[in-house]
Amino acid sequence: MQTEEIEKYSSQLIDLVWDKGPQLVGAILTLIIGLWVISLILGGFSRLMKKRNVDPSLAPFLRSLFGALLKILLLISVIGMIGIEMTSFIAIIGAAGLAVGLALRSGALFSILLLSVWLVTWRYGTGSLVNDLGLRFKK
Repeated sequence: MQTEEIEKYSSQLIDLVWDKGPQLVGAILTLIIGLWVISLILGGFSRLMKKRNVDPSLAPFLRSLFGALLKILLLISVIGMIGIEMTSFIAIIGAAGLAVGLALRSGALFSILLLSVWLVTWRYGTGSLVNDLGLRFKK
């Protein structure tokens, strides 16, 4: 009786590997190649920020934000390749984006956004001191 169950489960496992194996291998290859391409894109993004003289304290933040967005998109496409329905996940990501967008209107996220825009446009940098009037002093 036990050997029959083992044979039944092993045949189901073999059928599953034959059915889903190529999809899984393709998804793993897509993930590996996608991560490699993302690293190339982020390297180019870093070189572009150095060329444009973006503040050294802001550049890692922008690089990690851009990298996280690219990796989320890659993960969504890889999970979709495996065969998992992604509509509910995409709806959750859309709702989170809406929440962040509404939070940017006021509060701490607005302050972070304002500081980022201020650093990019006014060229204040690491080592700059700013008083209440907005005057810039260097150490």
